[in-house]
Amino acid sequence: MDDKKYAVYVYQGSTKIASFADETPFMAFHVGDTLNPTFWEIDMMPGLAYKILQIEHVLRANEGAVQHAVFLYTEVKDVAEDGVVLEDF
Repeated sequence: MDDKKYAVYVYQGSTKIASFADETPFMAFHVGDTLNPTFWEIDMMPGLAYKILQIEHVLRANEGAVQHAVFLYTEVKDVAEDGVVLEDF
């Protein structure tokens, strides 16, 4: 992931549960957003998602290249309680 310009790391507590990297920027994240893990390669019970609690931005400079890394700190959320439907697209 160090060769990509943009990276997102998702944590639940102190455990990294997912990471993504690309050459193009990701969407804007906000505290309170729900992350749908339906297509992630993790074990997750249906109807559960992640709620963003905290966001940290880090700029890494290495040999003239800069990477923007975003760290999302989350908690598990039962979306049925909020009436949210996780869509399979």
